[in-house]
Amino acid sequence: MNKLLIMFAILALVMWAVPAMAEDCVDVELGAQLVTGDPYDILSLYFMAVNCGSEPGLVNFTVTLEKDFMEIGSAEFTCYMPAGEPFEQELELPIPDCVPAGTYTLCVTATLGEATDTSCASITLDEANNVTSFTLYDPVGTEDSSWGEIKEMYR
Repeated sequence: MNKLLIMFAILALVMWAVPAMAEDCVDVELGAQLVTGDPYDILSLYFMAVNCGSEPGLVNFTVTLEKDFMEIGSAEFTCYMPAGEPFEQELELPIPDCVPAGTYTLCVTATLGEATDTSCASITLDEANNVTSFTLYDPVGTEDSSWGEIKEMYR
């Protein structure tokens, strides 16, 4: 009986000493607005990220720019984010005449622990540097899902 009580006491002490595992969660959204004017059109970009988990943490951001599906460049930075508080950033980019025509894709990816979220924008410029199309989209990552969950996404 004493061995059983000692074993339960040790088990309770271990369970008390081990912190509960917090679930990682991050959400990132990208937005844009075209501001027309002289001498350039300006693309006003912004993104917002939220640590939607229960614990604060370091969020790694990766920003990539592609033209016609070829990467032009990328940048990475890290930001400490308390749980539940958003991080917002705005950037105004002029579109000068020297920018080649084509389709550009800008993606922002946020990673917090095991959680990752990506938001992208696709911008198409014609030969006169006019924005002919602008689309915001969130790529769907590969997730473990049941067949029922997959079917529900398409209903």
